[in-house]
Amino acid sequence: MQKMAKQFQAWKNKLYKTFVAHDRTPDFTNKAYVKLRSFWDEFVEFKNSNEGQARMINNQENTKQKQYHHHMGSGGYRTAIPKWQKLEQEILDSGIELESLHWPERAKYWFFGHGGTMDLETEKVVYNEKLQRVGQRLAYA
Repeated sequence: MQKMAKQFQAWKNKLYKTFVAHDRTPDFTNKAYVKLRSFWDEFVEFKNSNEGQARMINNQENTKQKQYHHHMGSGGYRTAIPKWQKLEQEILDSGIELESLHWPERAKYWFFGHGGTMDLETEKVVYNEKLQRVGQRLAYA
């Protein structure tokens, strides 16, 4: 359902950029737009309304504020966590106790999902430039 919701949002965004922003109307005889005809006027009215414009501006501002972008690919945490757990177990089995071992799982997974790594020689986590402040706060906590 989440994937469908994201695809629907992306499709509406594409419709806006392709048609509404350029004051155009799609060809409703085209198979991709046949079912859109009955909703088109309402869609355009909303996108051009004060509320629609305010939402668009608000969403753009929120997007600009995002500082930390994950590095997990399209699988997200669902595919990354099992890999991290396996790697962590292999490291523990080899006798190395990592600095991040006692971190809460949520903090640990967030850190590694956003580009944090491990140095097996020093048994410490490695912070990239963006995660320096966050990593230090995690280690302190």
